[in-house]
Amino acid sequence: MKKNLLILFISLIGMNSYTQKLEKVKGSKIVITTERAFDTIKGVELHKNLKVDVVKGQENKLVIFADDNLHDIVLTDITDGILDIDISNRIAGKKKFELTLYLTNLSKVTLNDNSKLVNTEYFLENKVQLFLNDKSEGDLMFD
Repeated sequence: MKKNLLILFISLIGMNSYTQKLEKVKGSKIVITTERAFDTIKGVELHKNLKVDVVKGQENKLVIFADDNLHDIVLTDITDGILDIDISNRIAGKKKFELTLYLTNLSKVTLNDNSKLVNTEYFLENKVQLFLNDKSEGDLMFD
């Protein structure tokens, strides 16, 4: 009985680690730029070791400057005004992978999984909620 439980436990651990690994994708070395426009965004949430530069802009959009086959792995979704940015695969090699987010305002930032959000211009906001999880970093300037 103990042997069966041990085998079950070990196989469950193995299945768990297998399901958490992302499939690798290697960049094509052909760099292009695409834009994704959004209506209303009041916050942003990042996942999976992403680094995103955020810039105060006249419209809400995400600019992806990367190898052409890496554009499809960038996942974006808006829920209750929060833009969720994630990737579906792990990037094994690339020539370029830069994400720049242009926002009209920013009131909530959530960073997960060692992600990083950086801005070089001041955002004029009265109140900003900042959540840093799992060794994430935020290099943000607010006035």
